[in-house]
Amino acid sequence: MRRLGLLLLFALIPAGCDTCTDAVCEATLMIVRGWDGAALLEGVYEIELTLDDDTTSITCDQAQPNTSCDVDGELAAVTDSSGRVQIRFEGAPASYQLLVTKPDGEAASFTDMLTYEESRPNGPRCGPVCQTADEDLVFEIQE
Repeated sequence: MRRLGLLLLFALIPAGCDTCTDAVCEATLMIVRGWDGAALLEGVYEIELTLDDDTTSITCDQAQPNTSCDVDGELAAVTDSSGRVQIRFEGAPASYQLLVTKPDGEAASFTDMLTYEESRPNGPRCGPVCQTADEDLVFEIQE
């Protein structure tokens, strides 16, 4: 009887049990900056970002660093102290189109497909499974 009890106890303990943490997936980051990493010129930048078929309009004032941009949608966008615009989004869209209109009215456009790497920040058998873009999404605007 004692042997049967020990067998039952070991049968109830899952094999290869991992200790999971509470890490979450990070949002994908896009950075819009000046040529060769320079700060964007001061002024208002109108940005239209299409992820798959969902378009969001973003307005950022480079004269006010470290502030949130006006966003028509569920993205987060800020101007940072380095004179760049940072845009964060959730999910794993297959494609993007980025249209940036500079203060002088000139526009720059970028379009591409996205590929992702899978990661598990909480351990190999723990959720969530995160999708991370496997390339840096940095766009340089010639001023």
